[in-house]
Amino acid sequence: PGVRSAKQMVGYNRRSGAFVTASAAASAPSSLRFQGYADGKALDGPSWESWGWGGARQGVTLGALKADPESGGFAGVWSHGVDKGTPDKLYFSRLQVSADNVAWSMEPKAIFPDSNKTEVGGNVVPLGKGRWLLAYTESDHDFIEAENYLFSSWERWNFDDSIRTRGGRMAIIDSAGRVQGAPVNISAAGAYFPVEMNHLVERPDGLSWAFIDRYGIRMIRIAHLRCDRDSE
Repeated sequence: PGVRSAKQMVGYNRRSGAFVTASAAASAPSSLRFQGYADGKALDGPSWESWGWGGARQGVTLGALKADPESGGFAGVWSHGVDKGTPDKLYFSRLQVSADNVAWSMEPKAIFPDSNKTEVGGNVVPLGKGRWLLAYTESDHDFIEAENYLFSSWERWNFDDSIRTRGGRMAIIDSAGRVQGAPVNISAAGAYFPVEMNHLVERPDGLSWAFIDRYGIRMIRIAHLRCDRDSE
């Protein structure tokens, strides 16, 4: 009570009927905490250590929790910067919900540990057969200003629009978070991701997302990607 949460993520799995949430407290955010709700019962879950101080400045930036239709569990992706001026790196994990708690089925790991690029605005969509489609934005430098770590989906992070229009990437990862093949530059096709908010809306024949060309533009564009989830 009396403690606000920042960096909220939530997912619902129709197969298991469970919800999983992830949040970081706004007053002194030292971790990303996972919790669940199933069969009318609130469930405790694991925490992932981060850093933060008063005013909600913290190392975690917004990500996503998505249901795994095969296992009844969830996959999570988010970014974390070790310190100001260091690259924010994408992390991937999987969680399972039982009658007693939420637990890691795979502990968080960096998706691109050998890269010195910043990776933010992550989202995932299940492709089946243990594969996930990963979407994110990358940059050659750490562009999230230290004073803006609290900013949520409706606020501006004060970065150059060229990062938005050039940095969109997609990749396929397996259930262990290993990248399959090379990431694809989706921005080169003229469709990029809204860095500050969750995107990727699943549709029967693929997925879609909405974006703008640059901050302040009133016209919204919609991209649709057809996807065969049963193919190898």
